[in-house]
Amino acid sequence: MSLDTFVGPLESAKDRFREYGMAIVEDILSEEELVSLRKDLERAMDEECKFQGSTQFQDYGMVLVCAKYGGSLLSLFEKDHLFRPAEDILGSDCIVYANTSSSIPPRSKNYANRIHVDGPEYFPGYCARISCLFMIDDFTIENGATYFLPKSIHASLDIPAEDFFYKHALRLTGKAGTVVYWDPTIWHAGGVNDTDKWRHALTVVMCRSYMKQRLNFSAMIDKNLVPSLSPSAKQRLGFFSIPPNSYEEYYAPRDRGPSKVRMGPHSEV
Repeated sequence: MSLDTFVGPLESAKDRFREYGMAIVEDILSEEELVSLRKDLERAMDEECKFQGSTQFQDYGMVLVCAKYGGSLLSLFEKDHLFRPAEDILGSDCIVYANTSSSIPPRSKNYANRIHVDGPEYFPGYCARISCLFMIDDFTIENGATYFLPKSIHASLDIPAEDFFYKHALRLTGKAGTVVYWDPTIWHAGGVNDTDKWRHALTVVMCRSYMKQRLNFSAMIDKNLVPSLSPSAKQRLGFFSIPPNSYEEYYAPRDRGPSKVRMGPHSEV
């Protein structure tokens, strides 16, 4: 099996995902979008370092909640086509579980260098989550392209032995603008960046609408930015999956206040 097995058009991404647990779609982000995402991501990384007080912390290079910083990191959720494969499988009401970055510093590695999975839960015959990896920069062998074991080689929740993993793993190389949709139970590990430049990527893990998000995204996004979000972006970010706080919210008409962003018989999900 080669990497080409997983590559194809957006329209058939869900079919490749169902067959292989992974689908790769090239040239899905424009150069203009990549420039904005890279700029906003680097700004967000600086803010994360200010919050931590230095660059000397375990998750250096990772932004915990990218959408929190607005700009293109938030408007990414407005782009319906980017989430179509996940929504085709998880349902149109699926929501974000996690929204991080995965940037490898120059001449170094990051927190993802260990052999791991993004979702340890496994339900035979049922997909609960889908990871969406957005390549903001080219992924090359030199800058740490991700190692991964195709599910046909190792479809188990038992961590593979290191020698087995690196003997059978493929490398996830690709051009900036590529999006990878993959099963979070696939074992993978980040490589080492041997270049003099950062290698940037974004990760959005989507989950079923009834599942609990890693963080409360609706509370972390600037309230001044919420009114301009499309209904589909609000749906993905979890605004329509917040349990009602009271009977009044649960039974409120759909055109009144909190009921527009709460689950209930009058919700607009």
